[in-house]
Amino acid sequence: MPNPAGWKALLALAKEGKFRGRTVPCFFGSDERDGTIHRKAADGECGVYDLMPNAQDHFGIWENSPDHVNPDYYVTADGKSGILVRHVQAGAPYAIWYTHWQGVNPAKGVGWKAFTTVVERIGKHLGDRVVWMRPSDITDRYHKAGGWGFMDEL
Repeated sequence: MPNPAGWKALLALAKEGKFRGRTVPCFFGSDERDGTIHRKAADGECGVYDLMPNAQDHFGIWENSPDHVNPDYYVTADGKSGILVRHVQAGAPYAIWYTHWQGVNPAKGVGWKAFTTVVERIGKHLGDRVVWMRPSDITDRYHKAGGWGFMDEL
């Protein structure tokens, strides 16, 4: 577990305006079944959150290996299956996946084509049910609303 002083240090930097938004999204935990957001530190308009990814890296991981590339893991070609489809169908408040730069590097990443395929499939099959946001936009809105209430406005 990270030292709690780390969360406080990030909060202090957020209060100084050192980040894009008023909150800082961190990605310490990860759970495919439970996309949860955990407040780690907060003061007024600023906060630090563990915004847990609920989808793994299937774009080559840090090894940049084709053995770890699978766009169907996220959404199948017919749009009927995949972890992102399941999250949308279940009404999850968000679906966040993480990648490693080695795998999605457009020049040398073995997962770049799979990444662009997943983005195309999301547009084709889930486009009317997905709002693309930066992680900091999610935590900023979550913090300001005091929960997931902001989702009703999207």
